[in-house]
Amino acid sequence: MNNLPEPGTGPQSAATLAQHAGGAILFRPHDQGWQFLLLRHADRWDLPKGLLEPGETPIEAAHRELQEETGIAPATVQWVPDFLFTHRYNFTDRSGRPTNKQLTVFLGVIHHNPEIQLTEHVSFQWFNWHPPHQIEPKNVDLVLQAVADFGGPPTTGP
Repeated sequence: MNNLPEPGTGPQSAATLAQHAGGAILFRPHDQGWQFLLLRHADRWDLPKGLLEPGETPIEAAHRELQEETGIAPATVQWVPDFLFTHRYNFTDRSGRPTNKQLTVFLGVIHHNPEIQLTEHVSFQWFNWHPPHQIEPKNVDLVLQAVADFGGPPTTGP
């Protein structure tokens, strides 16, 4: 699934893109259904995600950020090849400059209860999957709606 408009049709074109980030929405089966992982910043919930490093693809960045921010090895994740969420948005960076960013998110499933090792966040939580969700409107809610539109987490779990 890709919700990115064709080049030149959205409010920003690829030529104005200043930052590109890769991230993951991770699900696990649970007794009452599915759960998804979110990480807590001091002021909001977020996905494991981060900016692409030079020469890195969005999926490579998503894998690296998942490992760096949670300690979860990407090789232990079943990645869903038919899901791809992209979102372009504007924000003000730390220096006060308006910036355009593209976020590319990949869907993964794990079938175990990993030990989470936080490095950049204050906490984490596994949320029960009961859409629609209203957790964080800028990115998280959009990704969760895209997963719901996709048909939910893959049916390989509970």
